[in-house]
Order: sequence, then structure tokens, then C-alpha cells
Amino acid sequence: MLQTYLPSKPGMRRESNVTSERRPSPRPMDQIISELRSIAQSEGALHEIASIIYRDWVLTIDTKEAKVTDDPSERWSVEKLNNNELMLLVGLCVQSPTDRTWSILPKSDRFATSIDALFRELHDRINEDSPWIDGRAPIRGVADRWSSTDFR
Repeated sequence: MLQTYLPSKPGMRRESNVTSERRPSPRPMDQIISELRSIAQSEGALHEIASIIYRDWVLTIDTKEAKVTDDPSERWSVEKLNNNELMLLVGLCVQSPTDRTWSILPKSDRFATSIDALFRELHDRINEDSPWIDGRAPIRGVADRWSSTDFR
């Protein structure tokens, strides 16, 4: 099942089209992180990250009714970036050796689309590498080394 993300403008919610095609096998983790770093440190990246935060986390509130007017399926969607993903982007952005990540306004509207696709690939890589997914047995001996007292 392939999920594609349509480009969006700041303040617009993402939409996805689910097709019956299978996603290609994800690249190695270091290549994905390297590309995330490259995009997060590109010119105007901090402005683009702010627009992603606006897209995924700003709610519309009816002040007269005192309630959130956004659809609950959008508010609790798994398609929006979570806090960990946003903090990874910000962390990679602030590691930039130049001030061009924040001092220049972005020229392209492909930032969010690229980031969404890279995080989808990152999640696929993590799932593929995880010994606990799809009923596969964990790496032998790892669980034997831990005991319940290790987590107290």
C-alpha cells in the first residue's frame, strides 16, 4: 500500500491517496538521515518547518461556541508530523553552519512534500529493521540480558 502526499500550502492539511502499489524497499538509515539533514539545512528551512507546524498543529477554534471546529480525524491524524519528528527537523536545522536556514525566505514549495516522503521512508526503514514487527523473533540473546530490575 503506497501513501503519497500531495503538496500543501501553509495552513492547509495534507491529503493522501492510498493506492494498491507497494512502496519500494527503504534506503539505509544513514542515507535517509543524511538527506533529512541536507533538506533541514537548506536555505529557508526554518520558515518551511514553521509552515509544517502551522499545517499540522494549529487548530481552528470557534470563540463563541468555545470549541475546536476542526474535524477530529484531522486533529488526531497519524499523517501529521509528531513532536519527535518536528524536533528532529529543528535539531538538524540548528546544526547548520550557516544562517541561510532562517535568513532567506524559501523559493520552493516542495519542502513539506520531501519531508513527508522522507519520514515515511524512515518509518519504513525502522519497521523493516525491527525484530518485533510482523511476528518475527527478536534478535537472539538481547531479551535474555535484560531483567525487570534494569528499568526501576
